[in-house]
Formats: sequence, C-alpha cells, structure tokens
Amino acid sequence: MKPATCVIRSADDLRLLTDAAPPARLILDLPGKPRDEVAARQARLSATLSACGCAAGAVGLLAGLCLAPIAGLTGWLPGQGAAHAAIGALLLASLGGVAGKLAGLMRARRAIRAEIDALSRWIEAE
Repeated sequence: MKPATCVIRSADDLRLLTDAAPPARLILDLPGKPRDEVAARQARLSATLSACGCAAGAVGLLAGLCLAPIAGLTGWLPGQGAAHAAIGALLLASLGGVAGKLAGLMRARRAIRAEIDALSRWIEAE
C-alpha cells in the first residue's frame, strides 16, 4: 500500500525512497533552497516515481501484434488455419507486452535512482 504523503527534509530522507513504495504525494521541504527550484525538482521527482512501464508495455504489445502476420507468413508459428494464427498472434502480443513492461520498469527504476542521486547532491550542496 502506498504511503499517503512523504515529506523530504534531507538527503537521507530522499534515499529512503529507493527501497520504498512511492508515496501518493511527495513534498520537498527544503527551506534553504530557492522555492521555484524546489517546486520544479519536486514535480520532476514525483513524475519519475510514478513511472510504471505502461508505455513501454504498450509498444511491446503493438510490436508483437505487428510481428504476428510476419511470423505466420514465414512459418514461425506452428500449425495452420485461423485458430493457430489467432493463438500465435495473441502469444506474440502477450510476450511483447510483458517484455515491454519489464523493460519499462527497469528503465523507470534507473531513472528513479538517477533522479534521487542528483537531488541528493543538490540538497547536500551548500
């Protein structure tokens, strides 16, 4: 379950986000930093934390659907007939969707770590 609100007051608070479920609402409370910069970084971090890999999953699903006719014409799919073609298309689409989703999640995880590292350095810089 997502925590309702997470208030970040230090780089140590921020580093706790790498292992926790992303909060529903994120607040950067950094009195010594310019407000406009804090607001921009808060928005960027919130967007990064909410990345789920859905867009990459959709691309993978679409790629699987596009490859299905090619696989059918080249003999990659076993069997003959409409039922085999439909099952093969569903299988390729599913595999593409899962592969895309996993790739999207891995990319999101790397982006979260990079954003947290950059923000931690910015917080610690005086």
